[in-house]
Amino acid sequence: MEEEKIIIEKKSKGPMIAIILLVIVILGLGGYIAYDKLIKKDDTPTNNNGNSNNNKEEETTIYKKLEEDKDIIYYINGNEYVSEDYMDGKIETNPNPTIIRFDIPVININDSEIIKVNQEISNMFQNLEKEIKSWPNKINDTVYYCYNNNQNKYCGQELAEIDSKIHNDDKYLIIQIITTSGTYHGSGTINKTYYTVSKDTYKLLSKEELLKKFNTTEEQMIKLVKDYFSKKLDADVYKDQEQYLDDSMQYTVYKDKLLITFDWFTGSGSSELLSDGKQIIEINYDEFDENYFK
Repeated sequence: MEEEKIIIEKKSKGPMIAIILLVIVILGLGGYIAYDKLIKKDDTPTNNNGNSNNNKEEETTIYKKLEEDKDIIYYINGNEYVSEDYMDGKIETNPNPTIIRFDIPVININDSEIIKVNQEISNMFQNLEKEIKSWPNKINDTVYYCYNNNQNKYCGQELAEIDSKIHNDDKYLIIQIITTSGTYHGSGTINKTYYTVSKDTYKLLSKEELLKKFNTTEEQMIKLVKDYFSKKLDADVYKDQEQYLDDSMQYTVYKDKLLITFDWFTGSGSSELLSDGKQIIEINYDEFDENYFK
């Protein structure tokens, strides 16, 4: 009986040992999976920004703001003026007068080059307002334009307006400054200045950097623009005007094209063309997206 009891006890321990071994195997497998999924994941090669090369989500560059509680573009509120056209000895009745606000746009990025740009933009607005305020506040027979700010009326022969528009997408922040000037009633020249900030670096893009994105150089772009106009203009007209191109070319991005802005001749205001870096593309303003800058 004693021998039989020992045999029964040994048999009863068999399943228990099997269960223990099974538990050990399961725990070991679970530990391997946890290591593979959680710990080993940290060994994935990373790029210079510390992000996994397998991460396909768009990387976000953190930039330092000038004003922490403001957006990437904010405005310093300025004076408001209502323009009044003066003609034939009296103010013209205009149910929709032009309202000019001297609200100065500020790029809210703490970068030395961008701080210089902010000052340059501020100077444009302040200088134009100073010019308007230098006009006499009396109407006389030679006056063509008046600006009224509900305190004083400034009247002169010049047309003087300024505005800013912004394009902001996931690649670029572009500031467009538009100034309008003229010397006689009903006429004015429009000049455009562009500042382009890369969203990759939150730095101002130079001419060279913009052109490099389209695999071209300024020498090549000037040549393309001159070739374009040499075929469209009378030879004598072209010869007189081509000299002004070299120093006035500036660039930004319009969708997937290079937007070229230049003065065709002194006092002409800004002209614009598009390019893919290899050829000139004439702008069809009927198809130009007016909401690209707003």
